[in-house]
Amino acid sequence: MDDKSVTLGWAALIALSVACAPAGIAMRYAPTVSAVPLDVAVRPKVFLERVEDRTGDAPLSFGGRAARRFARPPAAILREALRLELERLDITVVQNRGQADAFLRADWVRGVIRTEAGFVADIAIALSLRTPEGGDLWENTILASSSRQDSSRGDVWSRAFSEALTSAMSRIGPLWESRRVFASLPETDVSAGGSVGAL
Repeated sequence: MDDKSVTLGWAALIALSVACAPAGIAMRYAPTVSAVPLDVAVRPKVFLERVEDRTGDAPLSFGGRAARRFARPPAAILREALRLELERLDITVVQNRGQADAFLRADWVRGVIRTEAGFVADIAIALSLRTPEGGDLWENTILASSSRQDSSRGDVWSRAFSEALTSAMSRIGPLWESRRVFASLPETDVSAGGSVGAL
């Protein structure tokens, strides 16, 4: 098969996949294995301070042949995924800033689709963890990809992005554990009848 035939074949596959898929990319966090809680003396409390989409919700395309958006704002999907992953790590997500031991900021930096022996979803998520006083605890940008070699039937893009997001979330715990990010937070005494103190 010559290069022209391969190009035409991919073009037909992309066009068919978009035609058969729902209008919006249904990305979701779907963990398949148990998370290992952080090794800390007291359960930390984290406030999700800000979760934003730096891409401006731009439509995703490949070679100008397709244009699709996420079914829901990426920032909303990311906030839900972070909340779930923090809980899986045995971290308390608090609603009040005054209760937090640390503030977590997150940005959806990149989300693209490409073809390379299938459909590949590439994402980038920037994370920043700070103390209530503004001190740096940890920051990093997590990159993740997922390749789907399915037939064009079904929403391949949604599955690829969901797997990439799940892969990214699963890296947070090991990264924090390796850096012992909560080790520098002092233990806090709690008055009688209150909840458990946090680092």
